[in-house]
Amino acid sequence: MPSYKFKPHIINENFFKKLHIKEGTEVFNSASKIIDEIKEFIEKNMGISAWYAKADINLIGLNEGTDKMCIICLISSKDDIGDFSREIMDGGNYLKGYLLYEAANHALFEASDRFSKIVRQEELKNGRKLGRRHFAGDGTIDLDMQREILGILKKQEDVDAYINERDVLVPEKSLLYLFVLDDSLSDECIVYENECERCKNKDCQYRDEK
Repeated sequence: MPSYKFKPHIINENFFKKLHIKEGTEVFNSASKIIDEIKEFIEKNMGISAWYAKADINLIGLNEGTDKMCIICLISSKDDIGDFSREIMDGGNYLKGYLLYEAANHALFEASDRFSKIVRQEELKNGRKLGRRHFAGDGTIDLDMQREILGILKKQEDVDAYINERDVLVPEKSLLYLFVLDDSLSDECIVYENECERCKNKDCQYRDEK
């Protein structure tokens, strides 16, 4: 499969809402003064890449005991911005460093939604319907599956991501998830405008509540 490149895309209103920064507050006013600078920095320095591959996988916790055709997706960005944001916070400018770190996360999740729609559309052309996204450790697939899932992807695609000794996905700004092919889905369920609506992680601070 070809790799995909995404430019970071941040809408101020959506970003502040996800961080629960309310208009009219002192934090909102301070953040509004530096958000354009942060967005410009991210646009110049954050390159987001994505890959996907197909594989038959025996998923623990989901369809246990049977192999299912899955679409493995990885979207990732180098850790430079995370390192830089921590340097800013260590230097005393906590708000700027915090907003830079969270804006990079926000851009990654937003790009992931765009990537997911591309994958759905490509598979639909071949008559394959995709359900919601599954993340290892999200309650439907064991976290232990993450290393195996990534290993399968790396056999098909040239990616630098890896799982470290603490079972954490590296680079830090990465998302690894999969779709399960499901012919039982109705046509109106094929494309989801908002992937967050399908996610079971209700506590995620990046969840779109619309």
